Amino acid sequence: MPSLFKFFNPHPQLDSFNFHRVAWWKQIVVAIAYYITALLSHTFTTYPNTGSTPIWIPGGIAVGLIAIWGYPLWLGVLTGVFIAEFTIYQAWTSVKTLILTILIVAIVTVGKVLSQLHYYYYSLFWPVLV
Repeated sequence: MPSLFKFFNPHPQLDSFNFHRVAWWKQIVVAIAYYITALLSHTFTTYPNTGSTPIWIPGGIAVGLIAIWGYPLWLGVLTGVFIAEFTIYQAWTSVKTLILTILIVAIVTVGKVLSQLHYYYYSLFWPVLV
């Protein structure tokens, strides 16, 4: 009978935080691709006077690049989302609104990165749902 401890790894590798596994230029490519597609998507697909968009192309770009190059690209996605949201939001008229803008953008950025990693995780293990 196999031991239960055979499958337990007391020293798990944190590949999600191993940025040396992915080249630095891939992080930059992901950040730039997300930023450009976010600006294009916001410019061409946003409903007037609402700020909402029916499709969000950068989300698919980020999930696709994470699927191709791996989980450690979340840092590039995080950078691209933060810069894109900060540019699109444009509410930095004073120091008070700048701090509020950075806080809102940081929360939105973390949510978007976690959702893209979550979608990629489920597409690996349950491809029927995708």
